[in-house]
Amino acid sequence: MPTLPRNICQNSSLPQDYGTNFPTPGDPLGFGYANQTIIGWTNNYYAPFEYLSGSYFARGVPSTYQPGGKGQAYCGAMYSFGVYTYGLAAGQAPPAQSVQWSEADGYLPAMTTSFTRDDVAIKITDFANEQSIGGSPVELVYTRVTVTNKGTAAVDVPSGQSGPSLVTLNDEPDTVQPGQTVHHDFVAAVDDFSTTTPLPSVTALTPASGNPGALPYDAAYRNMASYWNKQLSVTPRLSLPNVALANTSNLKDPGTAIDNAYKAAFIYTRIVQVGDAPFSGANNYAYLLNHDLPGIMANSFEEGDFTDAQSLLLNGRISEASNFNELGANWYWDGPWRTPVAWAAYLEGTNDTAFVSQYFHDDANGPSQWGPSLYTLMHTDYLSQPEPVKPDETSSDVNAGCCVLL
Repeated sequence: MPTLPRNICQNSSLPQDYGTNFPTPGDPLGFGYANQTIIGWTNNYYAPFEYLSGSYFARGVPSTYQPGGKGQAYCGAMYSFGVYTYGLAAGQAPPAQSVQWSEADGYLPAMTTSFTRDDVAIKITDFANEQSIGGSPVELVYTRVTVTNKGTAAVDVPSGQSGPSLVTLNDEPDTVQPGQTVHHDFVAAVDDFSTTTPLPSVTALTPASGNPGALPYDAAYRNMASYWNKQLSVTPRLSLPNVALANTSNLKDPGTAIDNAYKAAFIYTRIVQVGDAPFSGANNYAYLLNHDLPGIMANSFEEGDFTDAQSLLLNGRISEASNFNELGANWYWDGPWRTPVAWAAYLEGTNDTAFVSQYFHDDANGPSQWGPSLYTLMHTDYLSQPEPVKPDETSSDVNAGCCVLL
């Protein structure tokens, strides 16, 4: 399991930024609406929270964020783009259904907020990308604010960007002529795939003579899309018909939508993994162990993805000990019951009998190191859980149920 500090700020007076049900800030431009997801990269430690307004909160940035300068403070940095409120009166929320929020190509972890007000079409797109800066891997979040003037007069539409160490990548005017489109590109360093390496400075990120800095937005986007599509290449391809479904007038292509959901789930399972361990760090539910993990692993293995498989299996098994500290989450008995399914899926897909047999019994790297062995889970933990034998049953009837279930 990774060793994580209470928070990346190393500040004990601020809330813990991982675990389950830890305090998290809301969308600073959300007008009370709680529309939230994440963006991120494989093996990141602190996947950024992403909001409907195009804002994002980076828990991997050692800064203190206090909404409105009062109330609860958080370790991390909030990045916002005031253009979200363009065309609204002060304090006015966007009209219902006037804002669209979508993933790129229907499944890539690049979130786009789009709307049109006063003949001005605006898009705010955020995505993460891994790059080497100064010889070290860094997770960067890119933002593009796209403004298209559909009216007949010039308009002034500033991006209204804010957030610590946010770097501007291009120089486009705020004034947009009729029929024209401008792009405002930004980047920020949000995670270093550890808890010890400092994030790069603004100077290191800023492209300049003799300093490559961060990639341009378009190049970073291509890298992001190429990376996730390559990861998806190991999975089965779905081919589903786009037939009309009853009571789904807003779902024009259900076959494509299901395929996109399948691919997005695959991607997000990897974003919430911290390092090589099944220790999730996203969306206020950050401990995907015990009874969550066996199904996630089995699904990955059945899809043909065995990345970090042995690490995931062993770390996950630690959490099957009944005294495991879930850091706020509940511990459930179905975790030990379902764990052998994940190991069986791994064995089926790899034929790695050496690894499975090594950790099957307690006499080989047993409970003290990797949690209860598979033998113990089934012969002790599982058998202690079925209901007592009823008068018209025998113990063999109950145990037979065990074998059928597994």
